Amino acid sequence: ILLQFFAVLLFSAIGGLIPATLFFLAVTFSPGSQTIASTVGWIQQCSSLGQFLGPPAVAWVVNLLGGWQWSWVGTMVFALLGLVMVWQLKLSNVVHRAQ
Repeated sequence: ILLQFFAVLLFSAIGGLIPATLFFLAVTFSPGSQTIASTVGWIQQCSSLGQFLGPPAVAWVVNLLGGWQWSWVGTMVFALLGLVMVWQLKLSNVVHRAQ
């Protein structure tokens, strides 16, 4: 039970780093100082959308494939989609550092 406690603690600590990192990146990479608030808003909206749609999508994959042992498939697909979107942003030179 001690191992489970530390696993939950580690999971929560890492999960807590994600919002802080995203808000730091929003300030750093927003198109300009006048658009920081809207950039943070977009990040918050997309994060909330992912938290709302992600679990049902993973549950759908689990139901489709017949068990929770396949839940990593849904998680992996979403992670890869995120990486592809970041790669496309990098290639299109949309991302600029705020002045």
